[in-house]
Amino acid sequence: RLYQSGLYDTIQVQGLRTEGGVLVVFAGRPRLFIGRTQIFGVNNERLQSQLAGSARLQPGTRYSQRKLDASQVSIEQALTDNGFYEAKVERREQLDAPNSQVNVIYNIQPGKQAKVGNVKVDGTPGMSLDQFRKTSKLKAGQKVNRQTVSRALTRLRKYYDKKQRWAGAVTLETKEYHANTNQLDYSFQAREGPLVKVRVEGAKYSRGAIERLVPIYEEGTVDLDLVNEGAHNLRADLQGKGYFD
Repeated sequence: RLYQSGLYDTIQVQGLRTEGGVLVVFAGRPRLFIGRTQIFGVNNERLQSQLAGSARLQPGTRYSQRKLDASQVSIEQALTDNGFYEAKVERREQLDAPNSQVNVIYNIQPGKQAKVGNVKVDGTPGMSLDQFRKTSKLKAGQKVNRQTVSRALTRLRKYYDKKQRWAGAVTLETKEYHANTNQLDYSFQAREGPLVKVRVEGAKYSRGAIERLVPIYEEGTVDLDLVNEGAHNLRADLQGKGYFD
């Protein structure tokens, strides 16, 4: 019953002979639980919130060294994602014996935030390197954070969509950090793709209606399934207006 209470990792029972009989001793190693998690050394509230979320140490859950090691790895990765490649993370554990809890304290020295360095583009981007950097807003010397790449890819995707290059695609191939310059170099693979025009013949549809019914606009890409779905949507729309043939 003591073990099933969840408050002990081990339970042993001993019987010690005494003058009056036998003394029964239950000895156990108490189970420890995660208490508070504190992060010091980071002044940016948004970054501190991200790091606290990355720690993934839920108060009241069972304590283990493996869980704390994984937590530290996640915090270090979050710092790297935000451009802090030279960050130092020190962890300290504080035992709260009366409550069977372990408080976890992180002392962080973020160091300098990395900046955007060189950008390389392979493939058929349909634009010059300067225009690629301008469109993606990967300006040299700009500070790196975890949204730098995702925002760049979104801007490039919108650029191709605006040009009706629905089959266009951009992917990040590699990123390389240079400690001597504290810069991050990016390598992309880009494909402009063919110019795609959607034309509906035999029935009058406004451009807005076509964009609503043909899903390549919403999905931002083009393939046979989306074209067939567009045909199905147009047919259903016409039938809904009484044109059953």
